Amino acid sequence: MLKSTISLGLPELEQIKEDADPIESIQIALDKIEDRRRAAKKQPHLVSAQPNADFTKTELAKVVRWALSILRSVDAGTLNSDRTPTFAEEVPTIKGHKEWRPTLRLLDRALVHPAIADEQPLHREFIGELKRVSQNPSPFVSRSLFSTIRLWHWLHESSSGKHLLRDLLQEKVSDPGSLLVVMRQGVLSYMPPEQPEAILRKWVLTTWLPPDHKETKILVAETGVAIGGNALRRKNGERQFWSLLADELLENPPTTGPLTDKNTYFEWASQIIFGAKSAFLLQAPSQILISDYASLLSLCWHQIKASQGGGRISTSLLWACEPIGKMTKVKDPQLHRLLWSKMKPILCSAIESRHLSEINYIFYTLRDGKIAERLGAEAMMDVLNTLHVKVQTAFAQNRNAGEIVDFGPFGDGTLEHAAELAEILGTLPETSLNIRTQLFGMMQRWTTLGIPGALAAAQAIRRWQ
Repeated sequence: MLKSTISLGLPELEQIKEDADPIESIQIALDKIEDRRRAAKKQPHLVSAQPNADFTKTELAKVVRWALSILRSVDAGTLNSDRTPTFAEEVPTIKGHKEWRPTLRLLDRALVHPAIADEQPLHREFIGELKRVSQNPSPFVSRSLFSTIRLWHWLHESSSGKHLLRDLLQEKVSDPGSLLVVMRQGVLSYMPPEQPEAILRKWVLTTWLPPDHKETKILVAETGVAIGGNALRRKNGERQFWSLLADELLENPPTTGPLTDKNTYFEWASQIIFGAKSAFLLQAPSQILISDYASLLSLCWHQIKASQGGGRISTSLLWACEPIGKMTKVKDPQLHRLLWSKMKPILCSAIESRHLSEINYIFYTLRDGKIAERLGAEAMMDVLNTLHVKVQTAFAQNRNAGEIVDFGPFGDGTLEHAAELAEILGTLPETSLNIRTQLFGMMQRWTTLGIPGALAAAQAIRRWQ
């Protein structure tokens, strides 16, 4: 039916302004064709070709020209009249021109169809229409463009959309809801390196973003994820701007822009850890990767350790420690030990400086028997000794003040995990008598302090002495 509609004549413009259903019907048909094409690539023997279900090049070109005429009929001033900020999780709406967004979606689908994907004049006309309505884009327009138009249109080799995208992100769009959509699509990672650096500097080091919009803090935090996620990438052995920018902003906190707010800055640094650990887990471990990861982690920790947000600290340490557990699957134990040697000072610093409830995830991760077997008791003793000193000091201070030590349920959980780690290390066959004796004495002391799990750990270690 759609094919006959296209051949006989598509609806007139005035009809479309009253009812956009024909646009959406063609778009849905294109979606189904694309789904079948993808399925055919995966399982060609199970998917019939259905040649009559697809559109011909002539039909598609006719649809595209019709859709472009609809876009041209839209008044840019009216489309951009509403300057209300948008939110990334909401679908933007506007009074009037209800045909505009469905037409964008239709062109987004139609122009990637193999039959006309190489028709550059049509692509240039499409990008030209996007440029026309985005000279001074409203939040509605920018949000619609970024959420509707797929990356291919902006960034493929012969697309003029590359220049428009750069101008939008660097000079024209300050709506955080729109920019969040861009960040979550990973757009910056696909741009030439000088462009995302300039864009990120404008976002986080100037007053370009509206400070009172709640999405601004979220956007700034997600720039941290992007920086961390790309900071471990090297090109021809050389560090890229992502890691250099991270170093610069972590070594010298900004004096202008949204990162001057301490909570925003701490959250941004924490999100760098999340991005970095996610990228680390996707790459084959190497000495350079481990060194880069630990160096970035150290800079982040130096900044966030002063944060008042206990939840942020706890979560950051969980992210930071995740590669330690994942590295048990790496065949080369030397790489695992290298990672541990570089992370140990960071973990000891966290144990010394933060509340027990905030370091729970360190010992939750380390009590994995595979980690203990790979690294050995001697390598892991520093973290337990650091915790032991902290516990002894806390009990001594409270005893002098005549108070009872209450670490709270999460603090007790940390100590219980640490006791489990001590038991694992103390019962490894290769653990030396000297280390085993130290662990037994530590657990005996913890037993007298009423620390959960300490008695069971001491008894288990004693059986190995």
